[in-house]
Amino acid sequence: MDFLFVSLFEWAKSKAYTRFSFGLSALSGMGTELIDPAIERALKFAYEHVNQVYNYKGLHAYKAKFGPNWSPRFLIYPNLVSLPAAATVFIRARSGHDFLAGYLFHPR
Repeated sequence: MDFLFVSLFEWAKSKAYTRFSFGLSALSGMGTELIDPAIERALKFAYEHVNQVYNYKGLHAYKAKFGPNWSPRFLIYPNLVSLPAAATVFIRARSGHDFLAGYLFHPR
């Protein structure tokens, strides 16, 4: 993967591109303060410990070795009950399909 990315960076530089986006580093930096809401602390727990479904921490570490400039992104939702629906919409928009259904019905 490193060779692939470095090759891509070199190609992009030869075409006068000046930026490359690694996308988001989901859940990174959440729930680190004592005053953070319980849901953010729960998401931090998922980031730290739940790697069977998606390795958030490993992906963040992989992207970090290229020295990116991280900028925060925020998800605003009206109440806790709507959070799963908001997350589903985000996943579908990002992946182009229903990731959860694909994972549940077509396991790797």
